[in-house]
Amino acid sequence: VITVNGEVKPLENKYLSEALSAWGYALNLPMAIAVNYSVVPNSAYTSWELNANDVIEILMPMQGG
Repeated sequence: VITVNGEVKPLENKYLSEALSAWGYALNLPMAIAVNYSVVPNSAYTSWELNANDVIEILMPMQGG
């Protein structure tokens, strides 16, 4: 299992990009992602391997003021 934004999920995808797509995130949208409190550059999403017990935080910009 892994934790995504505080929610426990099964580890079903090997790479971060695959997992993001499976969770409904569009990879072309701006977002910041940290895995185990380390920021992952978006150029590394396709090669970043996920492991059991990873903690992932996904932040997306919001409009408003």
